[in-house]
Amino acid sequence: MNSPVPRAVVEAFYHALSIRDMDTLVTFLDDEVVWAISGPIDILPFCGQRVGKDVVMKLLGRDSPTVLAGRRFVPKTMLLDGDRAAILGR
Repeated sequence: MNSPVPRAVVEAFYHALSIRDMDTLVTFLDDEVVWAISGPIDILPFCGQRVGKDVVMKLLGRDSPTVLAGRRFVPKTMLLDGDRAAILGR
């Protein structure tokens, strides 16, 4: 396990995500990042798991913005465990 992730870092990441600051987002991601999105696939066709920084940045930068245009991600619950973070949001 790497160093624990401070809550402020996770909050800064989600702030960058909410304003779609891709240059900042990429600095937060590990090369081996695992990203999972759950939801109704008929509404959110990009749901599923992605592995790797380049794949996740493609998802965030190109694959999901059309569906998410005009919407915000609002984190509701944050779980931090060492070097891992999980967010439940709407």
